[in-house]
Amino acid sequence: MPGEETKILLASSFKTLVLKGRPFDKITIKHITSGAGIIRPSFYKHFQDKYDLLEWVFVHDVIEPSYALIREQMFEEAICLVFKCLRREGDFYQRVINIQGQNSFQAIVLGALTNWVLLLMEAQNTAFSQPYPWLTPQNIAWFYANSMTTVIVYWIGQNFPYSVDDIIDAYRYLGTHSIHDILKGNGK
Repeated sequence: MPGEETKILLASSFKTLVLKGRPFDKITIKHITSGAGIIRPSFYKHFQDKYDLLEWVFVHDVIEPSYALIREQMFEEAICLVFKCLRREGDFYQRVINIQGQNSFQAIVLGALTNWVLLLMEAQNTAFSQPYPWLTPQNIAWFYANSMTTVIVYWIGQNFPYSVDDIIDAYRYLGTHSIHDILKGNGK
């Protein structure tokens, strides 16, 4: 069985377990592989653990669909698609949002989004003078990914109280106004 197909089967089994209400900490690799009809050692050919699987699910379902838009340099549309994909899979993400610890949901999202913002910067051929040695592309990507992660975690955690368009507008506002603009009342 090809690797991508196996990953999709494992992800589907995992998501089914989560959506049926099984708590994340009670889901075992055996549960996941049994639901996928795959032997346990096959899981470890693709993933280190269920946190690694969760990260793959997030990247596969939420981030990867935007790659074609990024290649076409349709960055605003790529950001919008990320939020649309999150909303579409909202029931699943509401059930995993509270995973805490070293491999928290928030840490998984932050890592994936940092790589995604780096990809955006690469696609745009972002080049700028760095007035500070620590202002590297990685640190800049982390900064913006952190803000996007905060918006995502808030949005999911509040049960998606705002439409995708409203979230995109708020995110655009935060991205185009500095803290100085807001403190001075120039945030309109």
